[in-house]
Amino acid sequence: MVSLLNAPFEGLSARDFDVYARPCWSSNQYNLGRMQTKARMLLLAEPLAALGAPLGLELRASAELPGVWNGRSVQDQWIYLIRPAAERQRLEAVLAQHRTLAVAVRDAAEHHQHAVLYVRLHVDGLEVGLSLNAHAHADVTQLAAHLQGDTGAFAALLSALPAAVRLDGADPGVTFAWALEALIGGTRPSLDLVATLPRAEVESAGKAVSDAVVPLISALLPIYSFAAWSAAADAAGVSVELAEWSRRQAQASAEREVADAEAGRARAARAEAALERASERAEVEDAWRRRQAQARAARIGDPWSGHIAFPGGRAAPADLDLVATARRETHEELGIDLAYA
Repeated sequence: MVSLLNAPFEGLSARDFDVYARPCWSSNQYNLGRMQTKARMLLLAEPLAALGAPLGLELRASAELPGVWNGRSVQDQWIYLIRPAAERQRLEAVLAQHRTLAVAVRDAAEHHQHAVLYVRLHVDGLEVGLSLNAHAHADVTQLAAHLQGDTGAFAALLSALPAAVRLDGADPGVTFAWALEALIGGTRPSLDLVATLPRAEVESAGKAVSDAVVPLISALLPIYSFAAWSAAADAAGVSVELAEWSRRQAQASAEREVADAEAGRARAARAEAALERASERAEVEDAWRRRQAQARAARIGDPWSGHIAFPGGRAAPADLDLVATARRETHEELGIDLAYA
């Protein structure tokens, strides 16, 4: 793979297309073949990086292995120009609000979340185009807002496209308005301005296929610039959504900090109360141990003289009442005379 990536682009062969035939879509047996085709596609798309650089676009590729992000089915290979990672991350806050859980699980491919300029290889050939997926909320909203204020400029951009670029097989100038309305209304999954290069032509063209791909992407760049959202040209008001999201995040963070602080104080209060209870219990136990260790007062003729003292006992016939009993027992046990207490 490393040597292939370092080699110049020499064209695409039948083998590159065959690994995307339907029987291969979910089979790991064709992983190596798809990896090699992906490497050749990246070589083909190298000149596109320079075209996208003025707009800050990055050259990326779709996954070539069956996995969660492609429904464990690799039907094609995409190489695409997409907005930079920092902008994608920033927009994720807005996109996530418009994305259902089902979409997040079944269709999380990044080239479906943003407008892209792409080269797509499938079993029947190559497609070169601009794709605006229904999940690319920021870009779809941006294009709709731009068109409300300046349809003439966009119509001129469409009319300047090469004749090979079609929308649903027809002239984009005729079908674009209807297609965008259907995209916004949720009745179509994507809007693609695309030129198709049949497999046989691509195979026979060899490395010269690059001479067809680069001009097509170059011609579509003005359409991308008009449609794609950017902070500098925010006709859709996405920045307002981002600011509101940031405000809610800050508020939620502040509320969590207050809740955490209150929970911390409550835990500290419970710990202090438990410590006080433990201290009181220890004092009681210590007092009891001291009491147990206290010696009985020494008296001549007392058989328990010097033993551990336990105040209390039976009333003696000489006691006038229980108070007299308590006084006598205290004097006998502890040597404390309570006669005058």
